[in-house]
Amino acid sequence: MKMRRLLPAFISLFLLAWPAAAGAQTTPTVDQATVSLWPEFDRPEVLIIYRLHLASATDLPARVAIPIPATVPSLNAVATRGQDGTLVNASYTQETSGDSTRLLIDSDSQDIQVEFYVPMERVEGQRSFSFTWPGGLAATSFVFDVQQPVEATEFTLTPPAETRAVGEFNLTYHRVDIGAIDEAATPTVAGTYNRATERLTSDFLGGQTPLGTPEAPGGRTPDLTAYLPYGLLALGVLLLAGGGIYYLRTARPATRPRPRHRRMPAESGDQLDASPVYCHNCGALASATDFFCRRCGAQLRR
Repeated sequence: MKMRRLLPAFISLFLLAWPAAAGAQTTPTVDQATVSLWPEFDRPEVLIIYRLHLASATDLPARVAIPIPATVPSLNAVATRGQDGTLVNASYTQETSGDSTRLLIDSDSQDIQVEFYVPMERVEGQRSFSFTWPGGLAATSFVFDVQQPVEATEFTLTPPAETRAVGEFNLTYHRVDIGAIDEAATPTVAGTYNRATERLTSDFLGGQTPLGTPEAPGGRTPDLTAYLPYGLLALGVLLLAGGGIYYLRTARPATRPRPRHRRMPAESGDQLDASPVYCHNCGALASATDFFCRRCGAQLRR
């Protein structure tokens, strides 16, 4: 009897605990987490770029909870990388609780990218910045990758960079390898440098762009401006061809019928008698225009 009474209670507890257990399994393992910091790249701020690579054993699609600072006013991009290497806008929801903000991203790819800006301090020629990982996501490998602005001098990082190398856009990048982190870890990187110019790094790169613009999930919208030069060229060829045909038709002399020479009738006084004429001497037939007989030479009588 006691077991029958306790059975409904056990079932109720199991049903209450099951959703929580299922929700705890929604966060997949992150193999590589790279946080790039690009100070003064295309704004007088610091561009933050998350690049997360999920474990190869992750079942896709997967829901990933990605932490960002609660002070971030807006996001520049939330995307996943397709099989062809292009970035595609990802659907997500944002949850904020106190000082903690999470992006819940439904990803069908192992690679996720998030971009936003954070402020930096600028006092005349001196610059300083810092970024703290908000925590809440474990990673097997965590790296800070800091881009050095063009014409920056006395560039230093805390903690110091393990490596420094020339990379994208032929700029210098400083790498700080934190190693494995758990969900409670909140590593920080800070930097200082001097810079005499107010120009942004992107101003020195000409037409280059920092990152590919994420495509819509349905695919890329054709850029009609890319086809404009070809359209103008085709229109020009058609106009030249039409002008040439018009010129040939108008420049060719018109073919006029050759005037026929009409035989003018003889005047009434000069009109010849068309009746037969015979020579009175030899009797030979003569032409109406003859004055002498062609046989005997006698003068014809009319």
